[in-house]
Amino acid sequence: RRSSRSRGSARTIPARGQGTVTLRFSQLEAGEYTIPLRFVAANSAEDDLQRLTVTLQVRTNPVLGAIVLLFAAAFSFFATRVVSTLRQRAAFLGRVRALRPGWLANEQPILPVIWLRSTLRLAESLSSKFWLTGQNELEARLAAAGAMLAILDRVRQVRDRIRTSIREPMVQQRAIWKLDNLVEMLGAAPLDDRDVGYIKAELDKFDDWYDSDQKKWEAAYWADLLPVIQALHAGAEAASLPDGVQVLAKKLRELLKTAIDAPAPLLAEKIKAEVNYQRLAILLELCHRGQPDLVKYLGEPENMAPIERVRAVVDNAWWKLLKDGSQVAPKVVGPQGTLDPPEAYEIVSFQVDTPNKSFLRDTYLMQKKLTYRWTITIYDKVKTGQNVEAKERGKLEVVSLQPRVAQYSPYPGQMRASVKIEYEGEKGPSADSEPVPITETTDFSVFSRYEMTDFYAFGLAAAVSIVSGLTLYVLKPTFVGSLQDYLTLFTWGASVDQGKNFLQSLGAYSAMTNKPASQGEG
Repeated sequence: RRSSRSRGSARTIPARGQGTVTLRFSQLEAGEYTIPLRFVAANSAEDDLQRLTVTLQVRTNPVLGAIVLLFAAAFSFFATRVVSTLRQRAAFLGRVRALRPGWLANEQPILPVIWLRSTLRLAESLSSKFWLTGQNELEARLAAAGAMLAILDRVRQVRDRIRTSIREPMVQQRAIWKLDNLVEMLGAAPLDDRDVGYIKAELDKFDDWYDSDQKKWEAAYWADLLPVIQALHAGAEAASLPDGVQVLAKKLRELLKTAIDAPAPLLAEKIKAEVNYQRLAILLELCHRGQPDLVKYLGEPENMAPIERVRAVVDNAWWKLLKDGSQVAPKVVGPQGTLDPPEAYEIVSFQVDTPNKSFLRDTYLMQKKLTYRWTITIYDKVKTGQNVEAKERGKLEVVSLQPRVAQYSPYPGQMRASVKIEYEGEKGPSADSEPVPITETTDFSVFSRYEMTDFYAFGLAAAVSIVSGLTLYVLKPTFVGSLQDYLTLFTWGASVDQGKNFLQSLGAYSAMTNKPASQGEG
């Protein structure tokens, strides 16, 4: 410390005049300084009346305080996210385990089962990440998986009851076919409340099929069979058939007409009517598909072949045609009818098509009796110099009993599906798909629309923390930049961010408690 005049120097000031004393300081640390100044004149004594005390307060640099406040808010934000991520990850993984009951592994690999397994594997992969993102989307997908699992469980129970309760093979087979037609509605997509309600209502109708009262399940069987017999009988009369099959077709129409007109046919007569219905349906299919020569395997009008042997002949004929590369060239097709390519972590469906013989795609053989061994190859985008190339990241082997499969890619790039078709252990044709482009995900990235909401909230909390902390602490004269001051500042910045988290939790809880019940709840 020094004054502009050293001790002992003299100044001349007129009576009742004023003099100016200038103090200059340099390189002072933050804090409060007390400076006593003593003024002595020729006509005054040296006592305390001639002393003036100057108090000097030096503030610390506010930039450092702002950095501490920003660091405190960021530390609180990331610490909260890490703890929240660990808790949500454990919750999500627990739900995934609960959605994998033991019976699911033994279910036939039809499309909805494959979709469910793929969705659970996707949720497990995303939940295992250190930085959990897209929690809302992940929650929605797990909810969709739960709804699908509940429906599949109900289907499984109905199927088991059909197989254990219905002893008549033809009745059991029709019930299974009816159930399979209902399962076809599930597909490879989430179910909304309306779909779930409808499917549950349809499953409830199967109760009569395995009722202990024979009258009920026999009535249910005939109620399902009679309309299709009537429709086929009417269509057969209008069909144009080759001369060689008209006699058999006429005989089958007469037998169906008798069953239709019977007021109360016995169960044996109903079963016989279904057998004749299947024979006539196969006859019309063979003629319509240009295979009238195979009609001879149905037998003569008075000595018709067993229906099981007829079905085998037809299936073998379609299998032989499917293997004939000169006539049928099966291929795998990916998503169609969409302008936007699928994103990473989005379920993509592939299916086998037979463009040269389109009817084969809908035959019972291709839909129910073949085994499809899929290989899904995933490619990632790799930049080499100025070019972006596709690099193989992995392969997934999937077996299905339908000509459809659903899988996802965890990387932007490409997906390609190939399939090998088998029939009763015999290897058949194979097919490949064109590469399907996969774009970046907008739901499971750090800067997704859900994550950006958190970052916006953090930015607002950090701004409030800095402005209020500087005003209340840093710019006060008592803030000297000690360790205690900075700890207080850090606590304040973290507290503002935690207050923001508390308000967000209140909002989420309020939205959850005020959410109206869905249509499926009661």
